[in-house]
Amino acid sequence: MKVQLITIVAFAGLLAGCASTPSPADRPETLPDAASESAPADTRAAALAAAVEGAWRDPANRARDNFRHPYQTLEFFGIEPDMCVVELWPAGGWYAEILAPLLKDDGHYVAAHFSPISEHRLANYFKRSRAAFEQRIADEAEVFGKVQVVSMEIGVDNQMPTHGRADMVLTFRNAHNWLRDGIFDEVLQSVHAALKPGGILGSSTTGLTRRCRSTRRPGTAMSTKPK
Repeated sequence: MKVQLITIVAFAGLLAGCASTPSPADRPETLPDAASESAPADTRAAALAAAVEGAWRDPANRARDNFRHPYQTLEFFGIEPDMCVVELWPAGGWYAEILAPLLKDDGHYVAAHFSPISEHRLANYFKRSRAAFEQRIADEAEVFGKVQVVSMEIGVDNQMPTHGRADMVLTFRNAHNWLRDGIFDEVLQSVHAALKPGGILGSSTTGLTRRCRSTRRPGTAMSTKPK
């Protein structure tokens, strides 16, 4: 089974040997016309632009767009409105308020959130964040659609899908936490079980950009190869 791994990382050497590609931060800031439907590719770009520009987004989150580049990042990962997408640890929903509306009609959005029975050292924060996230998607169901919320806490409460049918797994500003907690490999194993053959794992922080194709064979460790 092959899994594409596309990652934007702030820590050098995580994926040593992968080929560098231009960062989304270096791409044009101008978003396509959200009304353009001249071709399927244009339609997909317009749908993403409409989600990024959505009036439902928290103004404080939109104020960070020039620094976090959500349109360019998601375009780089190759997201499409009809995908099944799992987001790991969405916290307050900075990206969820883009992803869920984008996928509402033709795709499926799964939020693999903190566990409500967390035993982590940040358990109080995790539980508050999860509760606030669930309250918001319930209050704004017309915007977010049918969001599936599951838990992902390795060794405690891991409900990550294992069906191998997800088109994409995304996570933002979390990889360093899993490295620090010593669960990075276990997280990747859960991701691997969720993704379909050739599925994409996109991991974003800031800074250095790497684009890799990851190959894993039964009984071996995950390895990365230049795409």
